[in-house]
Amino acid sequence: DLHWQAPFVQVFALSYSPWKLIAAFPPEQRLDLAGQGMALATTRMRASLYLRPETALPLDRFDAVIEGASLRGDAGWALGFASANASLIAQEGGARAALRLLDVVPDQALTGAVQDVLPATLQRIDFLADLDFEGPLALRSPATLQALRLQEAHLVWGDLRVTASGDLRPDAAGLAEGRVTLRVEGWQTGLAAAERAGLVPPQFQTALRSVLENLAAQSPEAGLLTLPLV
Repeated sequence: DLHWQAPFVQVFALSYSPWKLIAAFPPEQRLDLAGQGMALATTRMRASLYLRPETALPLDRFDAVIEGASLRGDAGWALGFASANASLIAQEGGARAALRLLDVVPDQALTGAVQDVLPATLQRIDFLADLDFEGPLALRSPATLQALRLQEAHLVWGDLRVTASGDLRPDAAGLAEGRVTLRVEGWQTGLAAAERAGLVPPQFQTALRSVLENLAAQSPEAGLLTLPLV
């Protein structure tokens, strides 16, 4: 469940083109996601929704931008980022989705644990994906996601650089199935950070490092780890 609370929100539309909407959000908002309460503060947050003037109001384009954002959870964690841009553009048979976050500052508990191997700021997270729907994506007619083709995704955090691509679709139970290939540069740095953050139990660290070294040795590119996830 998602609950949202704000002192106001402004929505603008031209009288002769009411299917094109622009929303401006306040600098302070409250979110509750699956029982986790959090406060969102931004210096700028805008979104635009363009629909096509047809009965079902099909999507033409959605864009959003957030700047100077900080999230603080009621449980004590915090997260910030300099900017985020998101878009969803209709195309034949579905839509193209894109997201980019720049200068992400994770919670201090994480950055403090990995400060000797990774910088305090994560430079970039982004992805570009094509979404296939059963039927048109429209405001008045819900569409079911049939497939997701991840064209590219990137995570850049100091010496750690991860790229991903692949295809996913829902199985009979509605869970994701498919294959995604990860390419990891600086995987030794990433493993060291995972160990310091307590994500790898001490009794498994030696075995995991040995497995990753063997996989990296099979890569045609020196220092690159390729991980196909099925």
